[in-house]
Formats: sequence, C-alpha cells, structure tokens
Amino acid sequence: MDRQTGFSLIELLIVVAIIGVVSSIALPNFINSRQVAREATAIGTIRTLTSAEGTYFSGAGGYSNYGALTDLITRQLIDASFDGGNKNGYVYQITQPGGLTGYAITATPQGSEAAQMRYFYADESGVIRQNLGAPATASSPPIPSR
Repeated sequence: MDRQTGFSLIELLIVVAIIGVVSSIALPNFINSRQVAREATAIGTIRTLTSAEGTYFSGAGGYSNYGALTDLITRQLIDASFDGGNKNGYVYQITQPGGLTGYAITATPQGSEAAQMRYFYADESGVIRQNLGAPATASSPPIPSR
C-alpha cells in the first residue's frame, strides 16, 4: 500500500480559520495599544519641551524670553531629533503668539489613525491640554492627572 503523509485539505482549512479568528481579535487590540503608546509618548515629549522652555527662559532668555524649537536644539536643551518637529507619529511646533515672552506647544498626530488620536497643547502655564480629532487650544480640557 502506498500511503502519503501530510495534512489533509480539511485540516489546513481549520488551521487557517483558527488563525483568522485569533488575528481578528488581536489586531484591534494591537492598533489601540499602539495609539495609546503614541499619545503617552506625545505627553512625555510635551513635558520635556515645557521643561526645556523653562530652562531656556531662566538661562539664555534672561528671565524675559522663551525660545523657538530651533533655539532649544541649538542650546542642546532637547535632542536634535526634533529638527523638523516630526517625532513618533506627531508633529511638534512651538509658536510665540505674544512675542518672545510666551510660547505655545502643539502636538498634531500624523498618519492614517490621526482622526482617532488626541491633539495636545501646552503653554507657559505648564498645563497640557487635549482635544480628540481637532487641534487643542488654550481652552481645551487638561489631560487627566494620574
């Protein structure tokens, strides 16, 4: 008798079906975890930028001026990877709407998931504010404390 070894078509279809079910459960959790990680990184980055602004203000700014993103990089208060403002799925900008005596930091999400991600805002008050699906402003609600 000639007998072949291997898997039958039914066995292979069952394995493919099981893999499909497991991946349909795991994929949304993976996407959500990645989004939460990016947002947590953005909050940490804004805290770093706020701290760097305070250091600039008390040093190079002479207690009267805040610095732009390029000033913070030049003074090595933040990493040079901020050049261009794009980092970990967010674009960071520092504007000075009231001149050099104030600043506003914004974090705008990039990519296909941006519509479901939070935007962030901080100013010289040090409060980080958030908004879902639209840019955060000074009147947006603050992030919840831990």
